[in-house]
Amino acid sequence: MDEHRLKLQKEVETQANNAYIELEKLAKRHTIHCEKEMKTMSSDEKKFQQQIVSQQKKELTTFLDNQKKQYKLCKEKMKEEMNEDHHTTKKEKQERLSKHKENLQHSQAEEEAQVLSQQRVFYDRNCRGFKRKVMIKRHALEQEQIREVLDIV
Repeated sequence: MDEHRLKLQKEVETQANNAYIELEKLAKRHTIHCEKEMKTMSSDEKKFQQQIVSQQKKELTTFLDNQKKQYKLCKEKMKEEMNEDHHTTKKEKQERLSKHKENLQHSQAEEEAQVLSQQRVFYDRNCRGFKRKVMIKRHALEQEQIREVLDIV
């Protein structure tokens, strides 16, 4: 009877040691896999952010170029209107032109601030969405790894 008990104890010990070794191997494999995933996700996030930033820079450049063109057209139009009006003095014309330029610059600055604000909101939303997807993937990976560990135990 004692022989049988010793044999069973030895078998249990062997099984426990084998399970421990298998769990260690699995833990190493999981660690390596997680590190790879984290690096990949981090580089993907950076690429995603750079893509948004470069697109927004292009949009802002186009917007500012259009504003400059619009400013020049309005300025020329105002000058033509002033030249056609022969009843006002040169000083009054200059004052009106100056006021018009000031108002135009102010409205363009407000438009630019609005565009920048919209871009910031867009950037923040998309980055949060990307991070949410990454976290969901990471959670699924961790769940899968937990299932693998439980299958061994």
